[in-house]
Amino acid sequence: MKQLYISTLLVLFSLVASAQSTDWQTKEDYLRDTAQVAQTIRWLEQNPFPEPFSERQQKAQYAFKWIEGAPYTVNIDATFLQPILEDKKFAYKDMMVPQFVFGKGLYLIQHNGDKNEYEANLRGVQSMVTLYKHIKATDKRAKNKLLEKMEAAADQDKLPAYVRSQMK
Repeated sequence: MKQLYISTLLVLFSLVASAQSTDWQTKEDYLRDTAQVAQTIRWLEQNPFPEPFSERQQKAQYAFKWIEGAPYTVNIDATFLQPILEDKKFAYKDMMVPQFVFGKGLYLIQHNGDKNEYEANLRGVQSMVTLYKHIKATDKRAKNKLLEKMEAAADQDKLPAYVRSQMK
């Protein structure tokens, strides 16, 4: 189920054209835009509800399209996503799953494709926690057990240990 959901997200994001230039064809084309993609990912972490909301959708499409074809491979570890996907009451799971991918992509950009899966997962989780805090600041009803646990670990400077313990 989770693989189908993630695959569906990949297809949807890749089918929709972005307002930003996505004429990437070579490795150099992708590398040329790493700074712009990194800036876009950081913006997505900080802005869950921009006006208009379509701005968030366009930026997410742009980042996802870049990650999909970039010379860096983003592996998706469902350990950090499955409880979010299964939470029928959590209305923002469609924002969290891509944010994990974006955070991992940001790690790869910042570290020139370094394949340290622990560090990439840590950055993906940090990205979700940052977005989650911004969502909760606007919507007090937004609650998810796993994200609450991750947020508490981050607030206590224990997120690295938490992520390491979840990777088996």
